[in-house]
Amino acid sequence: MYILIQKYLKLKTMVISNKLVYTRKEHTCWGCGIKFPSRSDMSIMTEVRDGKILSTSWCEVCNDFVKKPDFDWYDDIVIGDLRDEEQYKEFKKLHYG
Repeated sequence: MYILIQKYLKLKTMVISNKLVYTRKEHTCWGCGIKFPSRSDMSIMTEVRDGKILSTSWCEVCNDFVKKPDFDWYDDIVIGDLRDEEQYKEFKKLHYG
């Protein structure tokens, strides 16, 4: 496992795992910055970013948005960034009402 992590550290961003969970405590979505209460469905992503292992929580809307084929600026997201993007607002309105 240690050797695999060392290989990932050389890349700018590499997702190690992305799993859907039913949360036991409050989490803040990395994409939109909204706090979600315990017992929410969220995606927990573990990744290597700029040489550091990072675990982030993503709500359903943000997780679906970053999985789009034309989404290419994942490396630039800082917590809450998606909330102000026009593309995100249109995507959320179209798919989630």
